[in-house]
Amino acid sequence: MALIGKNNEEKIWNFLTGKGLSAHGAAGLMGNLYAESALDPMNLQNTYEKSLGYTDAGYTAAVDSGKYTNFVHDSAGYGLAQWTYHTRKCNLLKFAKSCGQSVGDLETQLRFLIKELSTGYKLLLDELKTAKNVRIASDAVLTVYERPADQSELVQLQRANIGERYLAKLAGKTPPVSSGSDCTATSSPTAQTTTEQPSTSLKYKIGDVVSFTDSVHYSSANAASGSSCKPGKVKITAVYASGKHPYHVIAEAGGGSTAYGWVDADKLSAISEIKVGDVVQFKGGAHYASSNARQTQEHLKPERLK
Repeated sequence: MALIGKNNEEKIWNFLTGKGLSAHGAAGLMGNLYAESALDPMNLQNTYEKSLGYTDAGYTAAVDSGKYTNFVHDSAGYGLAQWTYHTRKCNLLKFAKSCGQSVGDLETQLRFLIKELSTGYKLLLDELKTAKNVRIASDAVLTVYERPADQSELVQLQRANIGERYLAKLAGKTPPVSSGSDCTATSSPTAQTTTEQPSTSLKYKIGDVVSFTDSVHYSSANAASGSSCKPGKVKITAVYASGKHPYHVIAEAGGGSTAYGWVDADKLSAISEIKVGDVVQFKGGAHYASSNARQTQEHLKPERLK
């Protein structure tokens, strides 16, 4: 079904609200999409145009024709959401081919975006459907779905302000319309085929930073086999309660891990942080007169200390 609207911003707004997003949720999402791509589905990350030797249109045409074969692994952000990670770009390309459309087609990318949100990021989608505050919706998209390197307060404000402008400009202007059904395609790396079910047995929630103790991550929550990665500090970005590997995690900078995928629940543990006032068990050994002292004092026996 053709998108409704005179320009990309109207078409995207009508599609998202037609999929059930509230006005504030759609605005929060669109503020992030504008920040990523200026709402251009053929947008190639600017820093890669020179190194790859392509314009936005040239890159898209080369991918569609098969002339350029490194779309999945070139690490270049592409499209509305600037999909970058290789598994997500792979599945975007597969999705476009299954629809018989260009990888740079606006409607195809919107359907793929909703497919990712409705499966791998269901809690975020639920939040966008009920959102009543653009800033809250925008921050959720920024930190859970887009996850750029810079998530500072300034970036949050900039994206939320763009969203507020869309809300003021588009809310109530055009009634939401049906957006048709999705094409059949290979699931996105975060996508699952079963709706997420609530569970009281899962200990952690989206946004938690935890310790990942395994060396295997998976491309989906029900994958039979995984690939190797390093353990360490990770952040939970999605939860799929009924999956075999219910947590989607991304490695935290400087935390030692290289994980980016779905992992087993029993391979995550809380990170213990000792603060002033805590009572801890000292295992015994040397102690020092200052935090930078080189010489040790006498050894102490194991005991509880504050």
